[in-house]
Amino acid sequence: MGAGFRVVVGGSSGSMGGGEVEADRAERVALNEVTFRRANEMIEERAEELAVTGRVPFICECGDASCLERVELSLAEYEAVREDARSFLVAPGHAITGPDLSRVIRSERRYGVVEKIGRSGEIAEARDPRSDD
Repeated sequence: MGAGFRVVVGGSSGSMGGGEVEADRAERVALNEVTFRRANEMIEERAEELAVTGRVPFICECGDASCLERVELSLAEYEAVREDARSFLVAPGHAITGPDLSRVIRSERRYGVVEKIGRSGEIAEARDPRSDD
């Protein structure tokens, strides 16, 4: 892992059957990430309209609904993250990993990229604002 990265590993919570709790958590986390991604798509669109050439303050796309972290990337860097519908931009230390959640696929000093897997990956693809559906 790169400097400043702490991986949060998803675990089972509650007293219900572990699989059901994990599936609900995976869906909740994925939906939070999709919401942040939509906001970043609007930020990117506006930055393009203004012909911004430097770094743009994007919102961390981690699954924590209360996260307020900003991550500054160039438009080209953000596009590299968005090449795959299952890839999400996260601030250092904000990767939430685990079964049906995600895994870190890139770790830079300023930002990281997680790949959604399992049920979370399915939700990310289905709700990608760039999909043709």
